[in-house]
Amino acid sequence: DVVITEANLGYQSGLDFLAEAKTSGLLADKILIVISSSKTPDIIAQADLLGVSVWIDKPLNLQKLHYVVMHVPELFVGILRHSLNSSTR
Repeated sequence: DVVITEANLGYQSGLDFLAEAKTSGLLADKILIVISSSKTPDIIAQADLLGVSVWIDKPLNLQKLHYVVMHVPELFVGILRHSLNSSTR
């Protein structure tokens, strides 16, 4: 499963949404993708701590989104390998 959110939703930060969902366990084994025009190091660091796999810069076009969606299986395998390697240390 994949969760795609905007970093700045207006009524709530997309990262706040991810933090709440992660706390509730809803994001277990999910690939997290954030779309944003923000490139602030603090926001990107927060996204990294929340387990965001892909940060897509705006402006977003259909070609860029299609590329990411088509490569989700590869992302998941990479995340799974990283997770397995981390758990054996």
